[in-house]
Order: sequence, then C-alpha cells, then structure tokens
Amino acid sequence: MNNMRPKFLPSYLELLRKETEQSGLVALLPFKLAACVATGYVCSRFVLPGFWGTAKIEVTVAVYGGLLTFTGLLLALGWSAFSRMYETLFRAEFGAYLQEKGLLNSYIVHIGYMHFVQILSILFAGAGLVCSLLAHLPTQIYQWIFALTIGFTIYAIMQAIDAVSAMNDLAWQCAFFERSQKQSKSAVVPLRS
Repeated sequence: MNNMRPKFLPSYLELLRKETEQSGLVALLPFKLAACVATGYVCSRFVLPGFWGTAKIEVTVAVYGGLLTFTGLLLALGWSAFSRMYETLFRAEFGAYLQEKGLLNSYIVHIGYMHFVQILSILFAGAGLVCSLLAHLPTQIYQWIFALTIGFTIYAIMQAIDAVSAMNDLAWQCAFFERSQKQSKSAVVPLRS
C-alpha cells in the first residue's frame, strides 16, 4: 500500500470515472454549475447600463466589494465545516476503516473541490472589482465578469450547503461506526481458565 496521499486531479478524475460507471455520461455534465452561471448571465442582462463603466463607479465598487466580502465569509464558514469533517475523518479507527474501504480519499477530494469552488468565487469577485476600476473595457467583458461572479457565488453557496450536509452525514456515520465497534467488542466473552 502506498503511503503517499493521492493528488487531487487524478483522484477527482477517478471519482468521475466511478460516477460515470454508475450513472452514465450524464454524470460528467455540470448541470448545477451551468445553471448557476446561466442565472448570473440573466442577472447581468438586467443590470442598468450605467452600472458598467465609470458613470456610477462607486456603486459598482460597492457591489463587488460586498460580493468579495460575502465570498470571503463563505470561505471562512466553509472551513469551519471542513475542519469538523477532518476531525471526524481522522479518528483512529474510523479513519482506518474509511481508508480500508477506499472511501477516505473520496471525502478528501470532496472537501478539496468545495474549497476550490469557494476560492474561484473569491477570485471572480476580486477580478470584477479590479475590472470595475478599469475604464474603456467593452460592456460584454463587464457583463461576463459579473455573470461569472454571481454564478460562482451561487455555486459556492451550494457547495457550502453541501459541506454542512456532508459534515452531518459523516458525523452520523462515525457515531454509528463507533457504536457498532463498542457493541462488537462487548459481545466477546472473555476466556476463563
């Protein structure tokens, strides 16, 4: 057995392969992400034209500053869930059991994916803030950056909700595992001589 932790990308691709074996090629299509970006694009189409460019730059900067702050808070709150998940994953017997069954890496990859999405959300909000300060960009660039910022913010919220659900599921499974372990140990009758 290799004692090196698997890298994210090969592990993620392996999880996708397993998912396609179970669900078919539909599992490869990021429906939720596409829906979030489409929602962001629709939102960008309804923004008043004065929002783009230098006409109301203070409003644009305030909106992107708020989005950047919100996504940063979302990342901080997400790490609270991630730390709880790591605590549960690395309990001695439970962590060994997950590794034996080939599930430990799946949880680690899931946490990494949620973290990656939240970082992307922050990067798009930061890029939007910087681009809002740049004059003379085409309106389509402003709109797409706004669409991606809104889309990835929504997707990051969904990932944060998934993180809490995964944390709760993992805590439940760990408690069930530990109770089963205690019952199996107490069912053993000690040898008397």
